[in-house]
Amino acid sequence: MNAKVLIRWFYETIFTYNLFIPEANEESHHVPTTIQHQRYATILYVLLLILAMYIILFTVFVYPQTEAVTILYITLSLFNQLRSDHDETLSCPCLATFIAYENFVLNNLSIDRLCSSIFVSEQWIQSLYVPVASSFLMIYFRTTAYSQFKLLAAFCILAQEMISQVLTDINYQQLVSIELLTKDNVHSQVAENIKLMRIIAQSNSLTSALNTNAHFSITAIDNLQFTIARIRRCLSIQKPDTPLSSTTSNISNVIDGFFSGCTVLDGLLVSTLDCLYNPQCLEQLTSYFPDLNQTSNFTNSHLSPNHQSSSFYERLSDLFIQNWSSTINYSKYFNN
Repeated sequence: MNAKVLIRWFYETIFTYNLFIPEANEESHHVPTTIQHQRYATILYVLLLILAMYIILFTVFVYPQTEAVTILYITLSLFNQLRSDHDETLSCPCLATFIAYENFVLNNLSIDRLCSSIFVSEQWIQSLYVPVASSFLMIYFRTTAYSQFKLLAAFCILAQEMISQVLTDINYQQLVSIELLTKDNVHSQVAENIKLMRIIAQSNSLTSALNTNAHFSITAIDNLQFTIARIRRCLSIQKPDTPLSSTTSNISNVIDGFFSGCTVLDGLLVSTLDCLYNPQCLEQLTSYFPDLNQTSNFTNSHLSPNHQSSSFYERLSDLFIQNWSSTINYSKYFNN
């Protein structure tokens, strides 16, 4: 059988194939037109069958059916492996929707040594007391020393209380999640929340109840949100860049880093406290305040010059915090 005969046979077989072949006793009742219609129906049936099979195979192989697999006891390493292999389909509901930060977050703070030094102790402050201080001029250090260090110690206590309250608030802060979060998501959310709470705490400042040193304006937005604008604190300083008693050439009357102002508070806020970092300057204070001689070895208690160039107001604005770092234990979060 040559190729031409084979092609002709294949062509006749296809176009004469009939799935609806009548039985022998009915064949006489079928006219050629009916048989031709049956053949057309057969061709249509075969084409639809091929199309249906193609759709089924395409669906099975291109879009395979997914199967939900539930794992009851999951470990951190297994979760990381599953997330790596099935990141798009992995679903891991949390047993606890609310998790307190104190369960997996540790805050490490480095506080300015000023607030733990001898300079805020009661012995030091009482040694600076001069009964006739009000008889001196405002620019003399003996006039304001006792009050300034009394304020300094009070601010340190206030800052410590605020820090303690902020840490408590952070510990009670809760991370809300229905699904188990990845390590990066946990770090991101916790870091942003702690940063926000630090900004709120450090934005607190001294404001007069009469609004004489600050002014607030509140503007409503969409009847829900508010924008608060605060004018910078108004300080009346004699000479912001001039030490106390600088008008005299006597070195014993010049206290580096301390300034005078209309009030003791005004002068303290812009002071850089340079003298507290210099043993020679501290030694000079004994000529002003003889009672300091009863304070043992106070000249060796000078501070390390980490923030010597910073004003007291800048330190107070930071709540005397030199460094704040938060350690997030993802394993503890996972186990909770």
